[in-house]
Amino acid sequence: MPALNCQWQQRPAGLLDQGELAAAWDSLNAQRHDLPFLTAQAVSCAVRVFGDGKPSLFVGRSGAQIVAMLLA
Repeated sequence: MPALNCQWQQRPAGLLDQGELAAAWDSLNAQRHDLPFLTAQAVSCAVRVFGDGKPSLFVGRSGAQIVAMLLA
């Protein structure tokens, strides 16, 4: 797999279930086995229920395109 040259942005994890970020998360999930428990809706619910308010959503962009996302 080629290396990605992307710029990372840190956002509050609570934004995962909103608009562009939810669609991008689901698109990335679909590219990797489309697991139901990793949809933006499921992960957002888990963050609300189990999170301590500190999780961050990291969004990696290559140009204008979102190419990677993770929660930490």
